Amino acid sequence: MVFNKGFLLGLILMVLGTGSVLHAATGVELTAPHTVYRGQAFVCRFTPVNGGSNYQLTWLDKTLDVAVGAGDPVVEVLLGVGLTRQPVAETLELSCMRDARKLTARQTIKVEDKEYPVQRLTLPRKMVHLSPENLARYHREKKEISTILKGRSKGRFWSLPLTRPVPGGVSSAFGLRRIINDEPRSPHRGVDFRGGMGVPVKACADGIVDLVADHYFSGRSVYLDHGQGVMSMYFHLSRIDVKEGQVVRKGEVVGAMGRTGRATGPHLHFGLYLLGEPVDPMPLFGE
Repeated sequence: MVFNKGFLLGLILMVLGTGSVLHAATGVELTAPHTVYRGQAFVCRFTPVNGGSNYQLTWLDKTLDVAVGAGDPVVEVLLGVGLTRQPVAETLELSCMRDARKLTARQTIKVEDKEYPVQRLTLPRKMVHLSPENLARYHREKKEISTILKGRSKGRFWSLPLTRPVPGGVSSAFGLRRIINDEPRSPHRGVDFRGGMGVPVKACADGIVDLVADHYFSGRSVYLDHGQGVMSMYFHLSRIDVKEGQVVRKGEVVGAMGRTGRATGPHLHFGLYLLGEPVDPMPLFGE
């Protein structure tokens, strides 16, 4: 596979400062960066041990069951740090069972702070201050999304680099600290791409359609499960071309760009969540 310079640089940045922890007595080896930033994704790698089973990774108080195929020399898992995490040292732990014994390897990863720019927006009052009916709707939809983000498919469908969902430029970057109608709001948990009505929107990786919805804020939406706790989402669509439970391939069209939900014009909001934590997807695209 040939990577262009932009993606190669992204991989280098992701690996810089990477260290390995080897448990000499068991042969369990874990490789991950020493330092990551709020909102950053990173690749964790480990070498399966002979006779090992029931592999699990624990990161930020969440545990992921990891499928290991016969003969896999190295297993990769995509992890990340959410925007609200405090800049402290965290522990990444790998465990497996062999001969009725639990084997573990741990690595300390320092979470560093990162400042994101401020974005000021002016929106119609009804889109910011919800009526009782719309507020109740919002809470129902939030609960539904929370359930989806807790999904932990054991298999892995994703591969790097991810495919950019649309060709347009970025109008709102990940992590922006938003001030809407002069009131501070939650940071931007995705990337907004420019484009026109009807522009095809493509899946960033192989996956399964976990949810198709029409939500108050995000409008017509598609959520894809890529395995290992990796979830992508596509908002404000004018059209949806897939159904729940459908298997989609990397680059396959899942819908069309639109302005449904809370949107002032046609664009795509693309989000990437890792174990329920939003991360910046831009370094993971093959650009």
